[in-house]
Amino acid sequence: MIQGSSAESSIVREIETLVNINSRIRTVLADSEEREIMDLSEKLWLREIREVAYDAEDILSDFNYYWREKEMGHLHRANSRKRKFEVTGLTFFAWYESSLLSRIQKVTERYHEICQARDTFHLCEEDGIRKFQSCSRPPSSSFLDPSDVLGREAETRAVIDALAIILGIKVVALVGMAGIGKTTVAKLVFNHGVVQTQFQLKGWVWISPFYDEVTITKLIIESFTYEECGLCQLDALEQRLIEVLAGKKFFLVLNNIQDVNSGQWKVLQWLHTYGGDNSCILITTENSAVAESMGANLSIPLGALSRMDSWQLFSRHAFNKRNSTMITEKIMEIAQKLVDKCSGVPLVVRALGSLVSFSTEEKTWEYILQSNVWDLEECMNDMSILSLSYHVLPAHLKPCFRSCAMFPKGHVFEADSLVRIWAAQGLIQAEDREEIEVGHTYVNDLMQRSLLQYRVIQGIRQTKPKIMMHDLMHDLSTWIVGGETAIIENKVIGNRNYKGFRYKSSLTHNLDIGLASLPYLIKEHRDFRNLTVVVKKDGQIRFETFQSCQPLKSLFIYSYNQTSFDLEHHFFDFSYLQFLRVLDLNFWKAVELPESIGNFKHLRFLGLSGQSLPDSICNLHNLRTLEVRTRSSQLNLPTKLNCMENLRHLIFSPWDVNMMPIGIGSMINLQSLSAFAVSRRGSATLDELNKLNNLRGELHITGLHHLLHQHVIDSIKPNLKRKEYLTHLTLHWSTSFKSQTKNNDIKLLEILQPHINIQHVVVEGYRGVQFPSWFSDHQFSKLTYLKIDNCMNCRKLPAVGQLPALKHLKLEGLKHLQNVGDEFYGYCEVSFPSLETLSFYDMPELERWYRRSGDGSDFPCLRELHASLCQKLRFLQISNFPMLQKASINWCHQLAGIEGLEENWLIHETWEGTSNLQMKLARNNFRVTPNDKKKVYSSVLKLKANSHKTNPDNLSPTLIIVDCPMLKQNLKIPEEEPKKSMHISSQINFSPGEIVEKASSQHKFSPVEIFKKVISAPTGILFGSIKYIKQKARFTLE
Repeated sequence: MIQGSSAESSIVREIETLVNINSRIRTVLADSEEREIMDLSEKLWLREIREVAYDAEDILSDFNYYWREKEMGHLHRANSRKRKFEVTGLTFFAWYESSLLSRIQKVTERYHEICQARDTFHLCEEDGIRKFQSCSRPPSSSFLDPSDVLGREAETRAVIDALAIILGIKVVALVGMAGIGKTTVAKLVFNHGVVQTQFQLKGWVWISPFYDEVTITKLIIESFTYEECGLCQLDALEQRLIEVLAGKKFFLVLNNIQDVNSGQWKVLQWLHTYGGDNSCILITTENSAVAESMGANLSIPLGALSRMDSWQLFSRHAFNKRNSTMITEKIMEIAQKLVDKCSGVPLVVRALGSLVSFSTEEKTWEYILQSNVWDLEECMNDMSILSLSYHVLPAHLKPCFRSCAMFPKGHVFEADSLVRIWAAQGLIQAEDREEIEVGHTYVNDLMQRSLLQYRVIQGIRQTKPKIMMHDLMHDLSTWIVGGETAIIENKVIGNRNYKGFRYKSSLTHNLDIGLASLPYLIKEHRDFRNLTVVVKKDGQIRFETFQSCQPLKSLFIYSYNQTSFDLEHHFFDFSYLQFLRVLDLNFWKAVELPESIGNFKHLRFLGLSGQSLPDSICNLHNLRTLEVRTRSSQLNLPTKLNCMENLRHLIFSPWDVNMMPIGIGSMINLQSLSAFAVSRRGSATLDELNKLNNLRGELHITGLHHLLHQHVIDSIKPNLKRKEYLTHLTLHWSTSFKSQTKNNDIKLLEILQPHINIQHVVVEGYRGVQFPSWFSDHQFSKLTYLKIDNCMNCRKLPAVGQLPALKHLKLEGLKHLQNVGDEFYGYCEVSFPSLETLSFYDMPELERWYRRSGDGSDFPCLRELHASLCQKLRFLQISNFPMLQKASINWCHQLAGIEGLEENWLIHETWEGTSNLQMKLARNNFRVTPNDKKKVYSSVLKLKANSHKTNPDNLSPTLIIVDCPMLKQNLKIPEEEPKKSMHISSQINFSPGEIVEKASSQHKFSPVEIFKKVISAPTGILFGSIKYIKQKARFTLE
């Protein structure tokens, strides 16, 4: 209890009363989350009492802030801004206490007025419709699994066939309603062997309705090049695209095109003009008019799944890994009816299958079947059928799902950032130190329920998975929020009544109409609690825009294009937006932020884009998350950062900061720190990491090349061994910094040993000759990923074969490593017991990889082997890899032999630039596992066919032979009918015309009709997409 004056005691008593009121309201609201409230008067009552809860929380937050300020004396500083609050005869606090009492009384009176109607609704009684309790959910994955795709073989085949049949640059459109599977088919086509091997450039771009021609062009370039494009002018982008295309054959997916603006698609003209022959653009859209406008040669409509496919898909999700004895006859009967209600929409089938998988109780299934929202015709209009996925959510997940309506449709975010926003909004029910972990369980649960999904962005390498809402699910969240969400676009305002709707309200504004009209639109909706503004055109957002939005809790301002918008410095004025908890300006291109940013006293999440942060930002004592995305290579952190004692998450690009402020080591509450940059100038030393033992997730330590002297290294105590919550650690030395401190680096790397819970380690630019012993310590039982990169002086690898959980090992840029021998394996009975992928890259001196002698039990799980740019590598042994499925050997010019190739069953083999390699296409070399297999032999100059084994019964479904001039044998096509496909490069020493002639004469197909367009392709002949091959032919190599 706080002791003080009678006024203070009075305030404390009122505050305690308010806390109790707020607790009671939260209990009622939590109960309402477990009920399906249908009566409109009940909904109105809940909305009003929720408003009281918000007002109470604002008062409590205000009180806590000012009491803390008074205790610490922060308000005794001379500040002209705060003098305007002084009242004659009263100190500031006396005035504030009086004002606070008045606010509390108003809220209390309002609460009692609303509670008079409580008996009318009986919201805490058991006579309402209460949903079943959610059961634990079986583990599943939201990534696209081809085995989970049913009924889309015909559409996929149609696209592949079109690649061979249609002349010139093809535009193929997949057309269908939301959730019908357009993106799924596009992914199947994109990853098809024909696309992956026949096109020099491949790209995938998701199209937001907010993108302009500059953004679209830029994304296409990035998807083709796998590199970020920093150009912003259309002329420069056109020139860059011309350079990238350079007449190459490309395959491009443009996913989710909603409409066609003629000024938005100049890039299509450039693609047609500068792309290679037989390129392909695959688009997905809900609107057939879009396909026509974009000149589609072929439009493929995607209809509903068949009854059988729908049932199989539903069963996989509803009954996955379930004991069949637990599935009663009644449940099976209900399941059949549920599938009928889905009308063959795959997304709905999956969502409902996941929904009912929680329970084996018949009443649960009956509840869903008998729900009064099962009107299928309305399903696609107002999301009534999918609303069940929301209604059965646990109470703690519902507000998180609703909050996603605040983001624009198609918005992509990282899971970490989403969780931090939820935490700032008070949506995560967990203790402070556990809220991020709990928040991630929320994300995973929503993903498993198909309410969120991973978005894999083709063409951009991403270290973290991106998350987004499917458009259908975004419509669902918006529908659930109902009148509490206003979407204003092009001055068209819906007929909803917005007055008084503040709870979880969001406003998404498409600024096609210009920024000038924004203040008037927002003024009409002054009670919104959450506001999202999407900026599409250049301009300035004036502070008057938000002058009437004092109740705002969250404000997001997004610009998805290269739009330049500015915020007046008055925007950060103390008197406006004073209850803001979340402010995300990550898309605001500010070089320098105003000092007034420190005025948002209740702010808990701040997302910024700038190069310099003012010291006033350290006045944000309630701030929990600070995310800074710079547009340059350098970010200056404030010198008084350690004053932000409540800061939990400091997020920035690891390469944007080159020094840390002194005193950061006192911020013991930090849980996320993107990087710690070592510098030789006056900045924090590695010792400041010593007490930051709550750090979790990722940590980059950069600038280690600055630590040169032995006595400095000996004194360092970063204490990484005690940071048990860290999962990812990157240690970086700059390779451009020349130094002869090899021994010192070995000592430094020893000191930087992490906790044994570490899962992911990357070492870059390390200058030592060998590695410390902890790299081979079997106690690192959770270490699954290790990358050793650009360690120029390394001549001896650590015994990483002793790491029991290591799954992925990448060795890159080890310029002086000559041999990989016994030291690589260690002294355990089975080396690399868990390794799945092994990669050697850019190791010009590597001559031989020795396999240790023994029974060949090493590498029992190895699935993929990659070797590239190992110019002196002469011999490679891949025998005794029982699980090997993929091998990729590129540009190893001296490679003369691969032991064990013929007896290995490889799903995917790639041999490129191996001019000295001699191989035989033996019968065993074509053996087939139950999975589809692909073999690629490219530039293998001495590749020869084995004439004694000319009729392989188990030829791989796809065999691709490219640039193999030593293969001189002919092709025979017998009349048997296995469904095989084959690509023969035109550079092989037989004529494509001869093949066509033989094939047509044997099978009486017209060469003109079947092969004309194929023959015209300069890269060769593709048989796999021709029906004649699919139905009639098997290939034999002699």
